[in-house]
Order: sequence, then C-alpha cells, then structure tokens
Amino acid sequence: MKFTILFFILMGVLGIHKIITLYLTKKNQEIKVTKDRLINTIGTFYLLIFFGTIIEYFILKPRVNFLISIFGVSLCFFGVWFQIWSFQSLKDNWSFYIEPKDKAKLITDKAYKYFRHPASLGFIFEGVGIPLVFNTFFIFLLALLIYSPLILLRIYFEEKILIKKFGRDYLEYKSRTPILFKLKK
Repeated sequence: MKFTILFFILMGVLGIHKIITLYLTKKNQEIKVTKDRLINTIGTFYLLIFFGTIIEYFILKPRVNFLISIFGVSLCFFGVWFQIWSFQSLKDNWSFYIEPKDKAKLITDKAYKYFRHPASLGFIFEGVGIPLVFNTFFIFLLALLIYSPLILLRIYFEEKILIKKFGRDYLEYKSRTPILFKLKK
C-alpha cells in the first residue's frame, strides 16, 4: 500500500513536470511550428511509457525489487535535473522542435559546456527510469529499445540542422564537447 502511494506521488510529479514543460514550450515559441513526425512519435512513446507503467504495474502486480526502484528513482531525478538545467541554460532558445528559432544563438556554456544534448540525456534517463521505479519490465524494454533510439535519432537530425545554422562555430563546439557524455579520455 505504501509503495502504491509513492507510485502515485512520483507519477504525479513527473506528469506535472511534463505539463509545465509543454506550457513553457508553447509560451516561448517564435518559430514556424511544423508537425514533426519524429517529435510526435517521441511524445507518443513517452505517453506509452508513462501510462504503460501504470497499467503494467496494476495489471501484472510485479514483485518490487527496491534496489531496482532506487536506481529508477535516481535516473528519473537526474533526468528531470538535466532537463531543467538545460532549459535554464538555453532560456528562450529552448524548444521541443528540432529547428532553431530565427534569432537563436549558439549556447556553449552552463549545461552545454559539458554536453551537447543535456535535455536529451535527461529525456532518456527519465524514460528508462520510470519503468524501473515500478519494476515494469515490458515497459522498460519499450523505453530502452524504442524510446531511447528515437531520442538519439532526434539528436542526429538536430545536429545536422545546427551545423547548417551555425556552421564552423558548431563544428568547433562539436569537436570539443561530447554528444551526451564523454566516452573516452
């Protein structure tokens, strides 16, 4: 019973975070908004992860391993933290959409000093963390095998657009800053 209450509290907090994020996105939009299929697909899979976790948890009633749950909570926490950090770093330049705003500047400080795509890293952590918290392994596989690669595909397209918009400056930034995290020394 206590775990079920914690479940609803965490899902409520994550849900409120996403609603606030969507509100801020609409508030700050100055670009021509096109219905990007990739963005819609990512959003759909996030909803599948969010609501699928609830459904799987209550239908299959998995036995909860608290070590896995703690790891999942940690991933969710860091995921949301990375998102907030990157949104604050970008200020009005931030958008869900892949195309940068007309007046966008290349941001290379704060979160973007360490990662080229900290918000995307946060989305991956959160998407993979949610099902781990509640030990919903079918949804975990969905997050790991479909949602995470969709985020990586978004990064791929965004990189191409950023190179086109910022040219040599972005290529130089790209050469010194890891995409999500540093793989080598």
